[in-house]
Amino acid sequence: METGFIWPEERVPSAAIRDWVASTFPPTDVHSVVGPTTVYRVNDWGVTARFALLPAAQADDSEDVVGTASVVCKVGLTPLSASSPAIYHALALCAPGSVPRLLASRSDAMPREMDGVPMAKPQTWLMFAPFSGRAVRSFRNVEPIVEMAKVMGRVQVAFAALPERDKRDIPRAFVAELPAQLDTVLRDVRETYAPFWREHRQRLVGEHGMDESVQERLADERTMEEYRARVVAWVGELMRYRESDAWRDSIDHLDLHTNNAVVLDEGDASGIKVLIYDWEEASVGCPFFSLANLLENARRLEPTPAAPSLEAQVRLAYLNVLPWGVRSEREEAFDLALKLAPLRRLYETRQLFRSLGVSTIQTAGGKPMEEAVVVAGYLADALTQ
Repeated sequence: METGFIWPEERVPSAAIRDWVASTFPPTDVHSVVGPTTVYRVNDWGVTARFALLPAAQADDSEDVVGTASVVCKVGLTPLSASSPAIYHALALCAPGSVPRLLASRSDAMPREMDGVPMAKPQTWLMFAPFSGRAVRSFRNVEPIVEMAKVMGRVQVAFAALPERDKRDIPRAFVAELPAQLDTVLRDVRETYAPFWREHRQRLVGEHGMDESVQERLADERTMEEYRARVVAWVGELMRYRESDAWRDSIDHLDLHTNNAVVLDEGDASGIKVLIYDWEEASVGCPFFSLANLLENARRLEPTPAAPSLEAQVRLAYLNVLPWGVRSEREEAFDLALKLAPLRRLYETRQLFRSLGVSTIQTAGGKPMEEAVVVAGYLADALTQ
């Protein structure tokens, strides 16, 4: 399978991964590990690839991996991934079959070396059983997205019911902290992004389609004060709904979109079966934030403005799965969370860039133009709520 990605040997020595994978299996079962045979994804914060397992019976060091067993390894290159083993442990307890099956993990908080190989940054290694299916994004109908929303809801209900001991090592995201997070983000935007936007305005707007109105709104003190006041009010209302059991603390995926789920090949006559992956940066908090991106995916499928809303179908399917509180309050709490979701996404984007160990947009991820447009877009979404 040709993906166009190349394994970043300088950041993650593949020999170290192969040795680690081999060490997790009895030598009587696995003779050696070959790979990566397929590199699925490479970015500044992680690498995902498949490795083949050569059985002990094949002791001639042949690298003919056709038909052999395999595993999928995911390497997290930032501190944000350090909690991912705990996340997958909890998910395995409450949602087997709906998430990837974790076989082994290695989370060395700040290793200077791994297996004798120097490491420049903290890394978390995950090994999964492979799965096969078709990406939800490749479908042109809404049914897979609806099923994805249902699966997410079921996972969150089951996760919320887990004993606290099974969730204690997973990061918490407190709704009450959103106003303070807004202040932090705005300070960063004014100090780092606004000067960059001004300097490269023509190119950002002309070539990258950046919304230039965000600069005007950012400079308008009254606009910003009014938005902050709305955030404080929404947070207060959302917390009151939590007290009335309209929602419960559960897992928030952070990046739930149609390219992070597959319709499994093993579906049957009872319907399609969806598996959701890429949970490494999940946190425990308001579960409703997870649906923001998925609803946006559904909106993009809308055939005409007059057609029945596909977004509404996804929203309804998700809320129907949740048993918490009074239905009307649950719906109102969900809509409040969606108003706050762009702010949460903006803050988490800031955290991601910080985790890469950079402090200026000129070096962050090596793609300053793209980063500037992403941040401007998220801020524009937040300010239009």
